[in-house]
Amino acid sequence: MKNIYLIYTAFFALLILCASCFDEDEKFAKEITSKGSILVTVPTKALPPPPTGQPQLAEQNFDVTTARFGINDDVQMTIYLSEGLTNLKINHLVTSTGQREEKGSFTNVTESVNWVYPASTLGIGNTSPANKTGAAFPASVTLELVASNNDNSQKVVRIFTVNILEPFSLTNSFNYGKDAAGNDIIVTANPATANPDSVIVLGFTSATTSLANLEKVEIFVKRGVKSAETLFRTETYNIANIADTVRFRMPSGNTNPNTLDTLFFRYRASYATGKTISKTSSTRFVNVPLNTTVNVDSKQRTLALYNPAATGENGDRAAYDFSEMTHIAKASDEALKDIILQVSGLDIGFKAGSTNSTTFVKGVAADYTSASYQVAKWSHETKPVVTSVTNVFKGDVYIVRITDKTGYNEYVVLRVNDINLTPIGNETDNITLEYKYYKKP
Repeated sequence: MKNIYLIYTAFFALLILCASCFDEDEKFAKEITSKGSILVTVPTKALPPPPTGQPQLAEQNFDVTTARFGINDDVQMTIYLSEGLTNLKINHLVTSTGQREEKGSFTNVTESVNWVYPASTLGIGNTSPANKTGAAFPASVTLELVASNNDNSQKVVRIFTVNILEPFSLTNSFNYGKDAAGNDIIVTANPATANPDSVIVLGFTSATTSLANLEKVEIFVKRGVKSAETLFRTETYNIANIADTVRFRMPSGNTNPNTLDTLFFRYRASYATGKTISKTSSTRFVNVPLNTTVNVDSKQRTLALYNPAATGENGDRAAYDFSEMTHIAKASDEALKDIILQVSGLDIGFKAGSTNSTTFVKGVAADYTSASYQVAKWSHETKPVVTSVTNVFKGDVYIVRITDKTGYNEYVVLRVNDINLTPIGNETDNITLEYKYYKKP
């Protein structure tokens, strides 16, 4: 009987101990994250990219643990708290050191909080975020979401990761046009080096890492550190993802081999949010010995124009922009087309784009061999001017006047070197020109 009494006593003691443990476990459970206690949604564009081969989620996800925003965006999160949780703190948490900086605090919360914070100041001390390698982007910020009830007897913590990305960047490798000998200059360095009076290509991209569309890119240029910058070009877009290039002609003149003569370019990208991103690059002149003049009259190049009726790639090589030294595609702005090949049967000629002000004057062989800016200008002003030319033959010479983007007249003296017409089909019909380009001295 005594043994039975001892067994019952031990059993009831065990039950009391277990009940005490359950109370302690329940209290501890209230201190850690409980799924459903804190839920987060972000805009669809801020969702992390889906696994390869799977579509992006079309709707907001209530179980998001990470999001991505551009440095030009505002971080936008809707944070839902379960019943009974009325206070919320949002901290930037440095996981390696435990350092915290409060980024938001809310009381008397009923159901949810819409939190908006500039991505550019999400770092500690309201600085721009930086990753552990010291590079600015991509950067990862750990947010600590702490929710509690009115008397702070219940607390729930959730960790959320925000990746800050750079939507606007400059192209690292691009073609810097032609050197004085007509060879391509491929450059990957910044600053790069280019010849005076050569055409360089400035490249930039805007990726879909921002919530907002890219509206425009303005490019400013200045020569030397102390000079004032001027606006060189404005390109408008209203698109999320773009890769584009802009051509720029280097100035003519002497450079001093003892001091680096450098052009500085500043790109300002404006987004639909009203925020901007600025980037800089620079281009040095090739050093030219003192007392040596860069002879712009030696700019002599060859050009092939193809039948605009061609359906393949050659169809986009029927028009040409002399100042930018590039072919212009069929669908491009007519104002960019300084010369367009025209083919009618066995008759070949050329004209300017419908909204281009380029004009032509028939010259003679001597106009080409002794060409200069002054001679080309005089010839164009003293001979009959036309806007289109027909019945062109090998050896013909024409003086072409074009107006650049600043309103100055520039001149091209061209000579027809070869004509290739096929009896059937338009794909390979072409004319080869040799030309000298002169801009205002």
